[in-house]
Amino acid sequence: GSAVMHYPADQESTVFYNPVQVQNRDLSILMISLFAERRAVQQAVTQYRRQLNQQEREERENEESQNNSRDDKGEVPPQQSKAEKVAAFKANLDPTQAVLDMMKNDQSSNGLCILDALAASG
Repeated sequence: GSAVMHYPADQESTVFYNPVQVQNRDLSILMISLFAERRAVQQAVTQYRRQLNQQEREERENEESQNNSRDDKGEVPPQQSKAEKVAAFKANLDPTQAVLDMMKNDQSSNGLCILDALAASG
């Protein structure tokens, strides 16, 4: 026998025949993108915390006399706490840029691995 496939003229729906499938695809892509952004932000914040911890260790090891850490009036200048620094870093972080930076910095990673057991269940 012979078979002929007829596809709609609209190129966007060449794979998806049912409008609900199109909606599910779009919703899945949206949620995966959101997850990737949140994961990248979380990893960037974790890396920033590690850098802060390393800086604190180095400062403690290389701490000079108390006079060098004081300002002209003899007072110790106030410093931001680590939690405040992390919160400010997270607030200024662009999620999309965090994803792009993560992809640039980690060339060994293949990105997200998605296992969809119900992909063909309809």
